Amino acid sequence: MRIKTIKIKLGQLTSKKRKLLETEIENFNRNLRGEKAPLYSATLQHTTRYYKKNRIKKNKPYPLSLRNDVFKLLKTKNKRYKYFFKIPIYGVRGGILAPLHVTGYHTPIMCNSDSFGDSKITKQGKDFFLHLTCRKKKNKSTIHKNSIPISVDLGERNPAVSVTLHHTLMNPIFHGGKTLRKIRAHHRRLRTALGKKKLLKKIKQIAQKEQRAVNAVLHKISKDLVTHAQNLKKTGKRPVILLGDLKHIRKAAQKKGRKMRRIINQWPFYRLQQFITYKAISAGIPVALIGERNTSKTCHRCKCKGTRKKGLFKCKNCGLEYNADINGAINIGHRFLDYMFKNRATMTPLQSGAVKIVCTTPQPSKIQPCGYPSL
Repeated sequence: MRIKTIKIKLGQLTSKKRKLLETEIENFNRNLRGEKAPLYSATLQHTTRYYKKNRIKKNKPYPLSLRNDVFKLLKTKNKRYKYFFKIPIYGVRGGILAPLHVTGYHTPIMCNSDSFGDSKITKQGKDFFLHLTCRKKKNKSTIHKNSIPISVDLGERNPAVSVTLHHTLMNPIFHGGKTLRKIRAHHRRLRTALGKKKLLKKIKQIAQKEQRAVNAVLHKISKDLVTHAQNLKKTGKRPVILLGDLKHIRKAAQKKGRKMRRIINQWPFYRLQQFITYKAISAGIPVALIGERNTSKTCHRCKCKGTRKKGLFKCKNCGLEYNADINGAINIGHRFLDYMFKNRATMTPLQSGAVKIVCTTPQPSKIQPCGYPSL
């Protein structure tokens, strides 16, 4: 089930409706703090179901929580407001109807939703906003024998490098734009400077700003990657996105130096995997996790171990010099093809919607690629 929450501004309300809604929000907060105030019965259940009394802050205003079976979203022929939202209010039979400012971004999400979940209403200044939870069933996506692998190498220097393996290697794509390392380094210098001045509140604000900046980059990377797969799907092909399984990489970094531990611990590879997975699954594109141990240290041409320095891979056996990230992405794609067609594999579905592919034999057999461009 794909869940997405959209924020919609409520239209102009009459003075009577505004007073009723303000009273309902105020009574909801009073019940959260342990006071008894008249409140709609289904809304009253949320004060004990979703909020814990020992964690409620007295001076913090909380949004009005609405159960999904008590509100209604109505589509009308009104020229100004096409959608109205029915809000249950204590003492008012049938509740009140509030117009919604639905934009072009909200419309496709609302129309393609299969159902709506529990939602919330907040007040910011003089305006009211509806946080509508939209639910959509995941599209069925299966891995076929003739699927075209789009192998992705996730790295700290280059966030994502994708390679499409189809007969011959297509042009590799470097996803990322602004690297995450620059964002992390900039905010680390700010934290150091503010820490010397003992400005703790400013450090918390910078942490939130840093997280938003990192998430913006990760969303752009995942969107570009899924768009590339969708373009292949439009041509009649069946793409599958392959991601490296980096589950125990942070444990392995504990034996390394302090600088490397800091870089690995701040590397948001799992968040990027989740962004790619949910966007691909919602677009009907399967996602598979492949163990990528030694993929960056192995030559994709002769399958021998080499050396990697400053983003360049050098093979000791055949003398190949190649971009290390592209070399790792090719090895992930070869390992998938080898697991599927030669050594067989077991597929384990994960909660995120991806499939984890594990080889049933100790070592994959060697394959000889051809037609790869030299860098």
